[in-house]
Amino acid sequence: MKNCTSLRILDINENFSFGPVPFWMGNTLSGLNVLILRHNQFFGNLPSKICHLPYIRILDLSINMISGTIPTCFYNITELSKGENTATIIHTLNTCQWTNVEVSYHLNDSSGIFGIQKVNIYAYLVWKGLIHKYVQNLALVRSINLSSNKLIGKISVKISQLIRLQSLNLSRNHLNGSIPPMVGHLRLMESLDLSRNHLSGKIPTSFSELNFLSILDLSYDNFSGKVPSSTQLQSFNESTYIGNPELCGPLLLHKCEGDQTKTSIHNGGDVEAQDNEEKYPRLYISIRLCFLTSF
Repeated sequence: MKNCTSLRILDINENFSFGPVPFWMGNTLSGLNVLILRHNQFFGNLPSKICHLPYIRILDLSINMISGTIPTCFYNITELSKGENTATIIHTLNTCQWTNVEVSYHLNDSSGIFGIQKVNIYAYLVWKGLIHKYVQNLALVRSINLSSNKLIGKISVKISQLIRLQSLNLSRNHLNGSIPPMVGHLRLMESLDLSRNHLSGKIPTSFSELNFLSILDLSYDNFSGKVPSSTQLQSFNESTYIGNPELCGPLLLHKCEGDQTKTSIHNGGDVEAQDNEEKYPRLYISIRLCFLTSF
């Protein structure tokens, strides 16, 4: 496979592969657009050679035993960080185009020979928590999935450079630190899962800039403070934030002090009226009786 320099899509998910993540991919398979090693038994650190895949659009290394930190250069992958469109997925077939291929045949009635009718290049991707089969629209997706590994360390502030990224899943690792404040620069983001790590600190207000975000999971971390009051973050339900006992907000069982004060002020008139009637019941009765007697 090292000699397949024209390889564009490599998908060996659930293949019982075992060993370190192949470092040579960054040298000999530099034209890769899609790399899926999901659900195998790869271990060891993420090789920095993966950063030498400038045209990678879809990277799925989830459900393995990969450890160590995420290389800083990881956030500089050209196809995910630059504004211009630099990659094209080649749909031609040759002996070194190892990929998922569906071929439909038809029988020629006159010659009795089978001919190729249709060729589809496809891949199974985890998108918004579900596995989907992508065929024609595969080239439109930009996704990174490193979930269910043993990664440690912080999420680099350089993540804000991945401005073309649409889906990021770093869940079920051992990441710590806070969410970089400039996460709002990822304006094309549709799905973000950072759940079940050891992340802490406040949720950045820049989340309000993620107008396409439809899936968000920040559950079972150590976030604290108030959930920002942006329309974007208030559109998610409590399950998005569950498992963060120091987090508060209108959508959560744990209300912030400011929210409780507003509720008290809003209901203050009713509460005060009820208190007065309990304190001075005889006074109210006397006034009513006097009013009736006069007539």
